[in-house]
Amino acid sequence: MSEALTAGLRPWNCALSTAQVAGVLECAIRWGAHEVALRDTDGSVQVHIGPDAEHGDVGAGHLRAYSEIATTQAPVVVREVLVGEVEVSGWAEERALLETIVQTCATRLAEAWQVAHEIDNLASEIVHAYEELHLLYDLG
Repeated sequence: MSEALTAGLRPWNCALSTAQVAGVLECAIRWGAHEVALRDTDGSVQVHIGPDAEHGDVGAGHLRAYSEIATTQAPVVVREVLVGEVEVSGWAEERALLETIVQTCATRLAEAWQVAHEIDNLASEIVHAYEELHLLYDLG
């Protein structure tokens, strides 16, 4: 993993750290995809897992034509709001598997994003309650 992934930085307004997003997306590689990316709503790649596109190292050393590569996408929806899109690439003859992979990754990412958002909200509520109690204590 790169330094940015392990630093815990958050992509755009994501409730998850980059490392957490990468952890979810790495499952796509383990399940058989060659590359996976998370794009924001503007289409910019926020997290990319897979071979370096400049070196054309698709398929871990297997020699095949680039035309045999298929790409599929799935939206990431959190609280009924589109927050991004997962894009998965792999062999064209495995398109059905790629569809399952991309849908599973998008769902897992949306669920993790939702949980992280709820945790942030609960932490904010706890801090607010503590501040109110502290104020009451100071007044007493």
